[in-house]
Amino acid sequence: MQPAAIKTMKAGSTQLFHIEIEPVSKTNGKPQRYRVRHDVRVLIKSTPRPELEACAILLASGCAGCLSVTHSAAPHMACMHVEIAAGAAHARELGRVP
Repeated sequence: MQPAAIKTMKAGSTQLFHIEIEPVSKTNGKPQRYRVRHDVRVLIKSTPRPELEACAILLASGCAGCLSVTHSAAPHMACMHVEIAAGAAHARELGRVP
């Protein structure tokens, strides 16, 4: 996905990128896997670490700032924020760079 296709907002001087994650597999003793969406587009089909891999993809696309993550299956408003460069660095440390 190209950076121009990523929905962004300016929060002060930090650019904010939003994704939504949704579970795509049951656990059954294995790590749960998630689909990552931006608007209606699928950014990642299946991953156990959606936030970190999304950071790596965004950083590789030239995006910098903060990633806002919501969970589609949460019964309440669940949201987290991840600094993109830090999340991408952690994904590299774990060997999970797409």
